[in-house]
Amino acid sequence: MTPVLVLVGPPASGDSWVLSPDGKKSQLGSPPVKEAFEWYRKLVADGFIPTSEAAPPGPGQDQFTVGKMIAQAAEIGRPQADRDIIKDKFKYKAVLWPKGKAGNRGSCLSYNGHCMSAKTQHPDEAFHLLNAITSTEAGFRAGYEGHANPYARHTIWFDKRLWDRYPIDEDGAKWFEQGIDPFPMPANLRAQEYQDSFIQQTEKYLDGKETWDQMYPRTQKAVQDIIDQPRP
Repeated sequence: MTPVLVLVGPPASGDSWVLSPDGKKSQLGSPPVKEAFEWYRKLVADGFIPTSEAAPPGPGQDQFTVGKMIAQAAEIGRPQADRDIIKDKFKYKAVLWPKGKAGNRGSCLSYNGHCMSAKTQHPDEAFHLLNAITSTEAGFRAGYEGHANPYARHTIWFDKRLWDRYPIDEDGAKWFEQGIDPFPMPANLRAQEYQDSFIQQTEKYLDGKETWDQMYPRTQKAVQDIIDQPRP
């Protein structure tokens, strides 16, 4: 059997987000969100998904890359990241996440930014360095020869050489042009605090050690308390 790497793609309906589109309200109790969580938890309970206690098989590896798990959901740059780990151990295919019952895919666009400090003592050198590491050439190499997402440039994503090596990037590029959901950023910009708390509060539930009724009120309050804080 050939393992399949499943990748997510948009658009999603607003009530299916764990965070409201305006970034001001936790929607963990929204019916489609709860349904998705309960579906995932059942897969864990039935033994199809390893819990957080499962030891990683080796440095830089996971259950999928060593061939012990038949599928995984990941960011669109995962084939680049896994290429030199999997090598020729098995063949796999990366596809966009299938559409849900309402005909939507759930995802968002997330990129890290390269910045220079306004207080740098070497502004000219910093600017030229920033230009170099964000160039089209650097961005293409990251996604073609490296182990990262192609950089966020149209010319890179629509480079046929990239498509030939990673066909999923062609699907992704054409999907981007159709419009994509924004990153679910808390309105107060406390994204890292929100994400850290969310992961911590839901871990026992997703490991099958808590019920929804045990996990939900605690998690909802913890993350909403962070969302309600002022901007740092």
